[in-house]
Order: sequence, then structure tokens, then C-alpha cells
Amino acid sequence: MKNNPEFQKAVSTVLDSKNLQLTKTFTQHGNVSVFAHSMAVAAYSKMLADKLKLKYDSESLVRGAMLHDFFLYDWHETSNIGDGLHGFAHPYTASKNAIREFKLSPRELDIIRKHMWPLTFTKLPKYRESWLVCAVDKYCSVLETFKLNKYNDFSFVNPKLIKKLQQERELNLRLEEGKGKLKEYIHRTNEEAAEKQKEARKKISELRKNNNQPKNISRYEQYKARKG
Repeated sequence: MKNNPEFQKAVSTVLDSKNLQLTKTFTQHGNVSVFAHSMAVAAYSKMLADKLKLKYDSESLVRGAMLHDFFLYDWHETSNIGDGLHGFAHPYTASKNAIREFKLSPRELDIIRKHMWPLTFTKLPKYRESWLVCAVDKYCSVLETFKLNKYNDFSFVNPKLIKKLQQERELNLRLEEGKGKLKEYIHRTNEEAAEKQKEARKKISELRKNNNQPKNISRYEQYKARKG
């Protein structure tokens, strides 16, 4: 996944979040951080989807997986922060935190809120992406609990590729902004031209009335009227 542009592009949209970086300081299972766990779930979910040749929303899958444990506390020290016991409530807490910081698609929100099924038995995953993350999350948790994982905070991130993709995204945003300003300028210019044309017609109409020659006004007079 380190050299997969599609994966790294989705990662780059949330990676700069200070709160997401903070998850490196929280332990998930064994000696694995919440950040490393989330990255592994995202990477393995995409690998599985590609291997099965499924039709899926790649960006929503990766982003949802990266944010599925965005609860922002050490659950080994605090099992209840007000939303309920960690195992049952942390998907809701994670979704609240994610909504505050990111614009989420319906799939991303569903992934976050329903990844603990069947423990949260009333929260049945709605989308294919949600089922993938739900299954892979359990797989990664088992690996981490028994220290069988071979990944860490740096295993799935390609800083050089992400930097390049972020620069391209910023450039595209600037281009879109420039296009928007150009359209606005053209629209304003057309409105001004239409207004001047309207005033010119009005002056020509007045000249025709004054000269009592509504059909024979000279081109020179029309020109003078337009020029004002």
C-alpha cells in the first residue's frame, strides 16, 4: 500500500490532523498504537476489496477505516467518558469527533458507527465498505492481541508520495478557485455590457422621438448614442 497512489491519496486527506497524529500516543492492543491499528485496518480492507475484485468506494473505505477508532482517549485508562462503556460506545464517540473535524460521506460515517457489530448488535453495517472494515478490524485486533502483527506507525505511510499528492490537491484547488473567479468576472462583465446596451437603446429611442424620425435615424447618431 505504500506505493499505491489511490490508498495514499485517501490517507493524505486526513493525515495532517493533529488529533489523528495524537492517536499514535494511545495503545490499541498489545504494543500497537491506535494510529497503527487504524492504518492497518485501512490497508488490509483495501487489499481485501481489491483481491476480491469488489466494486467499492476506495476513498470512503480508507478514510472510514482510518477514523473508525477516532475516540481520542486511552481506553486502557478510561473505559467510560460519558457516552457509555468503551466497547459499546466508542464508535459513537469516534463519529462525533470525526464529524467535528472532517466532512464525512454516508459510507464513512456508517463505517465508523458500525464497525463493532455484532457487539453493537442493533448497528448493522449498511454498506459493503462497512462490512469490510468490520471484518478486517477483528482480524487486526486478533493479530495485535497475540503480537502476530508486523506493522507499526510507519508501515503504510509513504511521506514522499503523500506530499506530492497533497501538492497536487492544493494546485487543483487553486485552479478551481481561479476558474470560479474567472466565471464570476465574465458574468459581471456580461451584465455590465448588457446594461450599457440597454442604456444605448434607450438613448436611441429618445433621439428618434426628438427628431420624429423613428425609422431613419442615422448610423452616426446611433454610434453617438452608444458612446454616450
